[in-house]
Amino acid sequence: MLCVLHMLILILYACNSSVQAMSMELEEMDELTFDGTLDVKGNPASRRSTGGFKTAVFIVVNQGLMCVSLYGISVNLAIYLTTVLREGTSSAASNTSNWQGALFLFSFIGGFLGDAYLGRYKSSLLFQLVFVIGAVLTALSATLDYLRPPACGVQGINCKKASGTQIGLFYLALYIIALGFGGYLPNLLSFGADQFDEEHPQEKVSKVKFFNWFYAAMSVGTLLASTLLAYIENEGKWAMGFWISTGMGTVALFSFLVPTWQYRFHETGGNPLCRIAQVVTAAFRKRHIKIPLGGNQLYEVSNTESTIKGSRKIIHSSSLRCLDKAAAITETDFDNENNQIRRNSWHLCTVTQVEELKWVLRMLPVWACTIFYTTAYTQVYSLFVIQGAAMDTQLGSFNVPPASLYAVDCMTVVLCVLAYNYWLLPQIRKWTALEEGLSGLQRIGVGMPIIGLAMFEAGLVEVVRRNKVQRLSNLSILWQLPLYITTGISEIFTYIGMMHFFYDQAPDAMRSLGSALLPASVALGDYVSSLLITIVGRVSGSPGWLPDSIDKGHLDFFFFLLGGLSFLNFALFSLASVHYKYTSRHRVLPSPQAPPHYRNGVR
Repeated sequence: MLCVLHMLILILYACNSSVQAMSMELEEMDELTFDGTLDVKGNPASRRSTGGFKTAVFIVVNQGLMCVSLYGISVNLAIYLTTVLREGTSSAASNTSNWQGALFLFSFIGGFLGDAYLGRYKSSLLFQLVFVIGAVLTALSATLDYLRPPACGVQGINCKKASGTQIGLFYLALYIIALGFGGYLPNLLSFGADQFDEEHPQEKVSKVKFFNWFYAAMSVGTLLASTLLAYIENEGKWAMGFWISTGMGTVALFSFLVPTWQYRFHETGGNPLCRIAQVVTAAFRKRHIKIPLGGNQLYEVSNTESTIKGSRKIIHSSSLRCLDKAAAITETDFDNENNQIRRNSWHLCTVTQVEELKWVLRMLPVWACTIFYTTAYTQVYSLFVIQGAAMDTQLGSFNVPPASLYAVDCMTVVLCVLAYNYWLLPQIRKWTALEEGLSGLQRIGVGMPIIGLAMFEAGLVEVVRRNKVQRLSNLSILWQLPLYITTGISEIFTYIGMMHFFYDQAPDAMRSLGSALLPASVALGDYVSSLLITIVGRVSGSPGWLPDSIDKGHLDFFFFLLGGLSFLNFALFSLASVHYKYTSRHRVLPSPQAPPHYRNGVR
């Protein structure tokens, strides 16, 4: 517990140092941001008085507390379902997996609403309120006698199962939580990144550090929940554990509201699905015309701002040229009588609108590769724990819970983030000549083969463990420590790289949807892991690689399979990365209607 609190203090101290550093660098500046952000009053955002780490630190703290709240409820969910609501083991495991998958897939709903209608700030606030309501209902269900079945009799006899109403109300609360957290996560991530102007060199570097701190806060929050709150709940104090989780969620909500007057905001761009449909329709209608040779022959508005609110204009790319037909000007698009172009997006789209669809299509191969990375990483929560349970967990008089070694992964993440921000990033910037050090794709590419190494390490540990078992001995669980360290190192490259890449490359008006790709990848990776285990179980026969007693199976073969598939996945990712075309945008300058002191700040 003290270790966890110490890590939280380190994160806050480091973020505060970043705030002070940025304040000193920008002390003499009163310029506007170049990415089109606005302040809370709707004026162009001033770099000195808005955004940066002075607001982002509250978002980082908010994310850490929200993770404490979420995982305080979910870490022992399967145990609560079996011991309190008295569901069957298989049913509880299945329902828990389905709920976790739904939680991450709800991110698309939140991302869509944030980009299209509500904005990222309002969406973050709304879905946090939804989450807190779900947490309150969950805590009440564990507190009030008529919302849960009565305690069992002596020696576990006369145990009554929960009624349909009790089960229904509890699952309603759970799915309200899933909707709240799933909808909140992509909006908070993109809104936090919006606090840094990527057109400004110093703030561009700070944005990379923000993604690092954001993920570190997630790890610390998860660690706190899986230690302190898990211990409270394991003692049977479910109501206390759930109320503490609810309190953490409430405090997180208030921490998000505190710097509201200093936030930077993007305007909402309207329904992105409608814009994509318009491009497909316009391109299909013009399918017989000749593709224009260059971007200067395609339609785009002449003013500095895009026709899509909250979005900078995107520079034309040479990929997927068949879609350029949607922006090709034909005779039917021109009004000869008024000597002007007819603006009908179902017949003629702007280059920026076409590039939005191109981004979606270019992103799919890269995103597909991240799904299998998550499939391999999922074993940290499942097969690593199963392997640890079969090892010697006794250290002197202390019995090590196998799942508790995940704390090593979390601590590795925090230490690696500190090392990356304060030592590795400055070195990488010298090597690559990039302000952000490594691009999002490069960072993902570094972490992908490392997870393959972790799977091979796990396989080798299993070989040694089985040899020990055959000699009527056992292997210490401490042999698993390198596995968790390796996966933690892999995370800070791949998962944080995914955060950076999906946000950075998404069009301005689709960045919450872009940020939703990471939780969606996690959800699908869990499903692929379950499918792969099922397939291997059937193909490997009886007892197979993964029997109930792993001493009779070949868990090592399964780990080696995951390692091999991870390197194959890395090769496919490298191929997709080579062919990926980066999104390029025009800089947005303040409008002539901006107050004079705003316009004078632009350089």
